[in-house]
Amino acid sequence: MERRCPYCMSPVQPGSPCPACGRDWEGYQSASHHLPPGSLLQERYQLGRALGEGGFGITYAGYDLNMETRIAIKEYFPVTLCNGRSPEGALMPKEGREVLFKTSRMDFKDLYDDLRGLTPATGLSQILDVLEENNTVYAVEESEKGMTLTHYLSLRSRNLTPAEARTLLQPVMEGVTLLHKAGLIHRGICPDNILLPIDGIARLTGYG
Repeated sequence: MERRCPYCMSPVQPGSPCPACGRDWEGYQSASHHLPPGSLLQERYQLGRALGEGGFGITYAGYDLNMETRIAIKEYFPVTLCNGRSPEGALMPKEGREVLFKTSRMDFKDLYDDLRGLTPATGLSQILDVLEENNTVYAVEESEKGMTLTHYLSLRSRNLTPAEARTLLQPVMEGVTLLHKAGLIHRGICPDNILLPIDGIARLTGYG
C-alpha cells in the first residue's frame, strides 16, 4: 500500500518531506487514543491525521483507495463512555457503561445512515459511506477544497449585506429544511461548519 502524508494525504517517499505540502510527515505524532496514520478500514479507506474531535467523535483526514479521492472520516468515540482502545484498535466501553455505549453507537449509525440517504443534496456535505469496525462506527464524508465561512469573512474588508448573505447561504438554508423534514436537527450551525468549496455552492457540515 502506498504511503501517504498524514497532513494532506499525498503520496510520499521515506526519508523525504511531503512533495505536496512540504511537511515532515515522518515526524507526525498521533495522540494515544487516535488511530495511527496509515490505518486501513475495510481494506479501502486509509486514515491520516486527526483533524479535530468532540465529545462523541474524532474526525480524520482520509483517502479512498478505490475512488482515489481525499475524504474525511468521522469515528464514533464517546469520551465519557469509552475506556480507550485495545492493542488492535477496538474501542473499549467503560465498566458499567456498556449498554449506553452500545445504544449511543446505534444512534450515531442511524444518524449517518439517514444523512447518507439525504445527501448529496443542495447545501449539505455528502456522506459517502457508513461502516462498522473496531467496535465502533465510521462515517465517510466528502472532503471539499475551499474554506470555511469563518475564514472567508476574515478575508473580507466589510461585512456581508443581508442580500449577499442570503445569496451565499440560500443552499445551506435549503439543506437545513431537508434535515428538518426528515426529523433531524443539526445543533451546530455556525461559520466554522459552513464550507465554501472552490467553484461550488456553500455546504453545511459538522454533523453530530
